[in-house]
Formats: sequence, C-alpha cells, structure tokens
Amino acid sequence: MRELTGGRHVAANLTMQCNRACDYCWLREIGAPCDLGVLPASAWLEFFERSGQPLRLDLVGGEPLLYPELEKLLTGIQGLGHSWVMTTNLCADPSALFEVEPRDKTVIVSLHLDKDVPTQIERAEALRQYGYCVIFSIVTGVDNHETHVPMVEALGFRVDSTPYCAPQESYCESGPGWLCNAGSGSVFVVSNGDVYACWTHYKASFRDGAKPLDNIADGFEWVEEAYECNLQCETPQRMGLCGVCVYGRAE
Repeated sequence: MRELTGGRHVAANLTMQCNRACDYCWLREIGAPCDLGVLPASAWLEFFERSGQPLRLDLVGGEPLLYPELEKLLTGIQGLGHSWVMTTNLCADPSALFEVEPRDKTVIVSLHLDKDVPTQIERAEALRQYGYCVIFSIVTGVDNHETHVPMVEALGFRVDSTPYCAPQESYCESGPGWLCNAGSGSVFVVSNGDVYACWTHYKASFRDGAKPLDNIADGFEWVEEAYECNLQCETPQRMGLCGVCVYGRAE
C-alpha cells in the first residue's frame, strides 16, 4: 500500500484471475482462490461514492485488465473525481485505458516473462503517448528480470526494482500493538467485495481463519479511529501501514 497522505486509500482487487502464473505471486503464496467471482462496476462505484472524501485507488488483482466492466468502472471513477493507479502485466487487452482521461493517472507495468516483453513495451509506449505516467516494476532475483532493466530504462521509462523476498513468518520486530491506518484510512478489498484491513489481514483469513470486516455490497462503513494492531506485519514496505482495523475486537 502507498503512503497515506490525504484522503482514504483502497486497494481494489477487481478480479483474482490472472493470465499468468508467476511462482512468486502473492496469491499463489497464500493459496488464495482465483475464482471468487467479481462485483459489477455499479457496486464498486457505489462504495467509492459513499466514502465521503477523495479516494486514492490501487486497481490491482489478479490482472485488472481482465475485469469485464473495466471501461464502465474507469469512466465512473473519473466522474467521481477519485485518483487511481493500476498495476498490470499489460498482456491482456488494454483498450479500456484509452477511453478515459489519462492525466494524473499512473499505470505500473509488472514485467514478467521474456516472451511478453516486446508486447509490454509496445503497449506501455502507447499509454505513455496517450498521456499516462507509465512505470515498470521488476522483481529481481527471479527469472533474470534484472537483465531487462537497462533496456527499459534506455527507452525512457522509470523502473522500480523490488528484490524477491521468500515468504517469512513475520518481518515485525516489535510484535502487535501499534496503531495503524489500515481499516480506517486504508482498506484491502478482494474481488467478491470482502473488506480486509490490509493484505496481512487477508492472508490471516487462510492462516488463522480471520474474518473480513464486512462486504462493500452489505454497506461497509469506514471507521474514523486507528486501532491497535493484532496482526504481524509480513511485508517490509508496509511496516506501519498494515493492521489498523476492528480485526481482533470482541463482537
């Protein structure tokens, strides 16, 4: 999740399905099902509209370009005035991205398999020419991804490199107990509408049987207060951003 600076943040997993099967994918790591189904665009838009303040949306998956009502969703988000960033492998049809205003919007391209690189670069260049900010994201340490960095940078694209980290039990040094913005300022929503405080909370649903906070189709309401975290933060980049929620509170 991104730094929480102004407005609320939603990691919106539009679909859990993907057109690739990367060994290091977080979905494969936790054993998450890819057949959760998807919400209609109208349900997402109703949820975004009732936030009561500007949202910063991470449109992710799975592969978000596979979401069947993507053009309708993007058009609706544009009408609501929310900002968004999409993370995609650009190996599916990106035509919906050319139907909305690209200004102040970012497409993060996850560079994956060698055979897909020419297609990814061609489509990334088309999006850049259309007006998007396009950033390549490369996981180093697997599949020789780092060999593509000089080529992509030579084309004028920014490249964010993330070292591959094998799954660990926890990166948390101090244990649960800190206050965090997840669940109040930020939520993680999977494709069927279930709302979790963060990725770690979703992972805990498989590991420990943790329950979602609610479902957006059932009228999920944001809370204002930060809660003491009951989770173990498992991703270094999310230290201090995950775990704030009603998770672990007595009902």
